[in-house]
Amino acid sequence: MASRYWVGGTAAWDITAGTKWATTSGGAGGAAAPTSADDVFLDGSSGSGTVTTSLFSTCKSLTTTGFTGTLAGSSAVQCSGSVTLDAGMTWSNTGGVSFNGVVGGTITTNGIDVRTISSFTATGTWALGDALSLSEGLAWISGSFATANFNVTAKYFNFQNATNVSLGSSTITATGIDGSNQAWSISSSVTLAAGTSTIKFTDSTASDKYFVGAGLTYNNLWFAPGAGTGGLVVSGANTFNDFKDDGSAAHTIQFPATLTQTVSSFTVNGSAGNLISMRSSSSGSQFTLSKSSGSVSRSYLDIKDSAATGGATWTAGVGSVNSGNNTGWIFPSFAGPPFNPLSAFAHLIVR
Repeated sequence: MASRYWVGGTAAWDITAGTKWATTSGGAGGAAAPTSADDVFLDGSSGSGTVTTSLFSTCKSLTTTGFTGTLAGSSAVQCSGSVTLDAGMTWSNTGGVSFNGVVGGTITTNGIDVRTISSFTATGTWALGDALSLSEGLAWISGSFATANFNVTAKYFNFQNATNVSLGSSTITATGIDGSNQAWSISSSVTLAAGTSTIKFTDSTASDKYFVGAGLTYNNLWFAPGAGTGGLVVSGANTFNDFKDDGSAAHTIQFPATLTQTVSSFTVNGSAGNLISMRSSSSGSQFTLSKSSGSVSRSYLDIKDSAATGGATWTAGVGSVNSGNNTGWIFPSFAGPPFNPLSAFAHLIVR
């Protein structure tokens, strides 16, 4: 293992050594190009030029403290250790950072958007050193990932294979969807420690957002589309502390037919003229909502093909609609606005 300091100004970070790398900060160039065993530094002595990545941009760790230049290119920086970025640098690279290796490290971005973070061959463990914000996705397919209680914002999240994911007390915000309309996708082989986290969807477009839950246990899921009309599509027989939807426009939540969503709290409310429709993935086949005790009372819902079970009392309150094939729900006997005797009396006086 060795240290490599960038002294090449504006040039490509590739396999060619040239005079771009030094063994000390600001030292003489001519050192070999870094490998996955070398710590790479872009610092105050590296100048303010543009470093363009290539398929050979590999390192053990990457530190850019003091660097005021730009990291560009379309190839991911491949790291087997920690990444520490300086808030004063510019990141225009579209390839993001891809982690690999057996040890892992810490990811500290200091507010720099690296676009995407991925792990495809790693076996080590990486943890965040501060809040993370990505304009594209986080795809963690191997190794372990921990938020260390920092908040994470990305367009979408994808966790697969025998990975370990720890969410702590973080808020995990998905601002969009991937090419398959998935905002959150996880496989049942993932070991998920949900902690007291909240997974939040904020995309306000007309596109449906998919929550591929894989039958795992979560803390809070919050669908917050604002005035967006795109719905939420849930798959898997999942468990939630709180299942929440506070979208202000009419939209649909689709639950998987024949499967059960187990909740401790179900906080889904529409509004007058903007009902939230709850539907099964297969019309005529019920989905199940289960809460072990207490009561659920929600308003302005349009419910079809739903079984409400578990011991709790499920009430579809004012403005709600029974669209058929529902069991366990208590619906209002009058779906219109509540009667106001004072208004009626005032009307008679006017006449």
